[in-house]
Amino acid sequence: MAVICTLYEGNYHFGLGALVNSLHAGGFRGHVYAGHRGDIPPWAEERVRKNGAGWLFDVSGDCTLHFVPLDTALHFNNYKPHWILDLMEKHCPQEQSFFYFDPDIVVKARWEFFEEWASHGIAVCEDVNHYLPRHHPVRLAWKKYAAKCGLLVRQELEKFYNGGFFAVHREHRDFLEAWKQLFGCRASDGADLSQFELSGFEFPYMYLDQDLMNLALMLVPHRVSAVGPEGMDFTPGGYVMSHSAGQTKSWRKHFLWEALQGRAPSLADKEFFRHTQAPIKIYSAPQLAARRAGVTIGSAIGRFYRRGGS
Repeated sequence: MAVICTLYEGNYHFGLGALVNSLHAGGFRGHVYAGHRGDIPPWAEERVRKNGAGWLFDVSGDCTLHFVPLDTALHFNNYKPHWILDLMEKHCPQEQSFFYFDPDIVVKARWEFFEEWASHGIAVCEDVNHYLPRHHPVRLAWKKYAAKCGLLVRQELEKFYNGGFFAVHREHRDFLEAWKQLFGCRASDGADLSQFELSGFEFPYMYLDQDLMNLALMLVPHRVSAVGPEGMDFTPGGYVMSHSAGQTKSWRKHFLWEALQGRAPSLADKEFFRHTQAPIKIYSAPQLAARRAGVTIGSAIGRFYRRGGS
């Protein structure tokens, strides 16, 4: 059986709720593991039950959300391989498939698509800037760094993948271990793993967690099965996921103000608000009405006023 996993803290609980709702709407039934710092979400408080050190929340009769408190100083972007390996070893020792989603993603495709996708190898999605050929100076610097760390490149890749989603089978754990090892190497170099940014634009050009993820994919022989940037609605024509990338997440936006700055509600914003009420009710009815009105008005303004004068 497949396991869904994510990491959240603070107001990212809004995104967590929408992610779980979208998965449920797409047909997923099973267990979702949410590693977190801080309190459980306010929308879960009345229905959770204690489970060891964590909590259980029944999303529906056949779908359960596990809240697992985590004691780590690492930024959650830098904790992803550690988290999945921990799930494999401690919480889900029998399960074979693990799907990681950032809590600012909502799912659009039916769950059967994800199961089929992951059957072909390590499943990932191309990033906004998705072309990074094998002879690009940044990728060559990564290979040089891998050799310095005693790691062998096993395959050449041409595309750059977003770290917000990946799916692996238990047989791919060497990818997770390589990714985790790279974090250890960067920490030895002086990178502060408690921070979102690992470094500036300097050798080895590993600015964020997903840079290390992309190198880790080169260090294992497993097939990579990827969709293009439309898979996260970074470009038109997507049907797989919507990713609220960037600093201002869908639940934080003041849509009227954003629209007046020339930024209309995005596809990810609209998908987020499609999944805020069932089966998990994230907002009260008045809160949702106000937020949806903002999206509607912002979209109307955006038809006539776009940033850049268009």
